[in-house]
Amino acid sequence: MPTLRRSIAKAPIVGFNLEELLAKATQRQRLWSQLQNQIPSMDCIARLNYKTVERADLTAKQKQQLQNLTRQGKTLNNIAYDLAKDPLDIAKLFANLVSQDLVTIEEVPQFRTQLRAMLRSIAPLSRDVLI
Repeated sequence: MPTLRRSIAKAPIVGFNLEELLAKATQRQRLWSQLQNQIPSMDCIARLNYKTVERADLTAKQKQQLQNLTRQGKTLNNIAYDLAKDPLDIAKLFANLVSQDLVTIEEVPQFRTQLRAMLRSIAPLSRDVLI
């Protein structure tokens, strides 16, 4: 594999440092594997642990932000999309919240995730039709 990586990294693509891109990709893979125990999938839902949040040393604004993030039962992927954030950053954020016992992560049956995606994709169409 190192030979392939070296030959790919030497391929001339103007404006890109392939060695640097490959190093970042490797680093991201390591981070994802470290988060796997707490965040098994970005298709999971975060549930707020209300009792822990109430006892936590958080401001009212921070508590409200946690409630807003977890209130609608969105997947972590949906949260990342809605906030226009890197899914890895969202995974790290929620892994931190899990380690503080502020949230728990629940896996969602696959069909529910697919249904939401399908409804999201047709929602703009239905608005156009109604207008």
